[in-house]
This record gives sequence, C-alpha cells and structure tokens, in this order.
Amino acid sequence: MLAFWRVFAVNRGALEMMNKRWLWAIATTVLLSSCAKGLQEYQQLTLEVTVPKVEEVKAAKGSINTLDYLAETEAVLARRLRGFGVADGEVTSQRNPERIIVRLPVDVDVAAAETVLTRRGQLYLRNEKPETEVDLSAAIENLQRLLVKQNTLLQTEKTAEAEALTAEIEETRSKISDFFEPSELTGDRLQSAKAVQQEGDVWAVLIQFDEQGSEMFAQQTKEMAGTGRVIGLFLDNVLLSAPIVEVDFAKTGITGGEALIAGNFTAAGAKDLEIQLNSGALPVYLKTVAIASSEEIEQEQDNASEGTNKNVDAEKM
Repeated sequence: MLAFWRVFAVNRGALEMMNKRWLWAIATTVLLSSCAKGLQEYQQLTLEVTVPKVEEVKAAKGSINTLDYLAETEAVLARRLRGFGVADGEVTSQRNPERIIVRLPVDVDVAAAETVLTRRGQLYLRNEKPETEVDLSAAIENLQRLLVKQNTLLQTEKTAEAEALTAEIEETRSKISDFFEPSELTGDRLQSAKAVQQEGDVWAVLIQFDEQGSEMFAQQTKEMAGTGRVIGLFLDNVLLSAPIVEVDFAKTGITGGEALIAGNFTAAGAKDLEIQLNSGALPVYLKTVAIASSEEIEQEQDNASEGTNKNVDAEKM
C-alpha cells in the first residue's frame, strides 16, 4: 500500500540536513551509569513553560489543565532522553513560575540536548493548496540549495557564515508552510514509527496511525488522489516529505493507516525521527532560561544561604 507515494524528496530530508549533528551528539557522547539515588554531578537546564493559545488547544480538541500538561511534558522529555540513550537524566517540574528542570550527566552535550528537548516535535499531514504547484516546487528547490550551502559551510567550520543563513532558511520554510492547508491529522493519532531501510544506504520512517487516524488518513488521501497536489508531512514547521497520491486511490483513499516518510534519510537520521515521533509532541512550548553545572548551583545556594544568615544576624542586633 506504499507504492502510491511519488515524493518530492527534501534533500536528505530537511530534518536530516539540519539536525543530524546534534541529534546523534547525545547518543554518541553519553556514558550510561548505574547511579540509583540521583545525579551527584550534573548539568541543569531550566526551561520556561508557555502554554499554547486557547485557539491552538481547541484546534487540537484538548483542554488546559496545569497539572496535566506539566506531567505530560515531563513524560515526553523522559521518553526522549531514554530514546537517545540518556539513562540517568532527571526531569521535574515546578509551579509559580512554571518551569521544567532537566538534570543531565556531565558526559552529555548539553547544547545538543537543549535542542532535542525544547523542540515541540508535532507531526502534521497537510494538503497542498490548489494552484500552488509551481511556486511550491521553486520554494523547495530554494530550500534545498540553502540547506546544502549551510551544511557545506558547517563541514568547513565556517560557523558564522552558516548561522547567517538561518534567517533565510526559516523564512523559506515559512513560505513553504503557507502553500499548505491546516490539518487535523497530526502525530497525536500515531500508533508507532519505525526506521526502515530502502535501497542501499537510503532510509525512511514507516508510520502507523491508530484507528481514528487511519480513517482520517483514508479520507485525506481520497480527497487528494489524482489532483497532482502533494500532502506535506511536517515536523513542526519543517517539511520532511511531500508525496503525491495517485489517482488509483480516488475511490477509497489509502486504507490501513500506514504511510512512509521518505526523505533520503541516513540510518542515523531515520532513527532520530523514529525516536522523536514515538516520544510524542510536547503539549507546551519550552524556552531555556538557564544552563548551569551542579557546582554553580551549589555555589549559588551557598551564597543565598549566607546572605539570609547575615540578614538574620542584623535583625538580632
């Protein structure tokens, strides 16, 4: 049932090109330990929590409950850490102000972990708008060119020049996103995701929707079959793949709820995406407000304690 996908490959996948360096940095730098009483030495990420707008929550047919979304955020982050091999990561939450505290072993690349943990990671299947085929194709080609250029600069350690392209890349991604309709079919309806090998060293990610998602997928592919327009598979605002549904499926759509995200991934890139999708999307937006080592935190606590004691002594005098 997968032969229908005639794909505009987004040059090794937009996710592959931009993110493979930091996604695998976690898995390749962590040394798993057997500490059962919590980390004695650690790096701490303090993440600010922003709840999606009410309109977004309604669109997702959910509700806002502080305890629920904080608990779900902890669970998603814990799954991501386990997926990338971080056995001893600690995730907790606090209120007033709402924060997520993540403690990582000192062996972990904290900058890489920050990017993995703060990405919302929602999958969307969105229909291309009518009469946009030429403009969309041109925008995808431009994005490919920019990503190749940025990756080449990174490989030659021209970091500043590579980072200078980021704004143009994000602007191009935004333009690509505008060529697609909103969709109710998201990663919330996923049952599983699995990296699969195709030809040679080319990999893809096979996804399976649950019962409701399968019905939605069949209806969406039925509507798009034979139109010549694509269904965009997005991770947040990043277009991963853009397949065309062949006219053969115009009567029934694609049944069974199985689809393939094909973006010419490497084995590592496909595994990264598998973990992201199986971990689930964050119910909130996260922003880093502080990164500190355990030594720095202990020193700050000592200074605060010392200051409190001095104030108490002054009041006694």
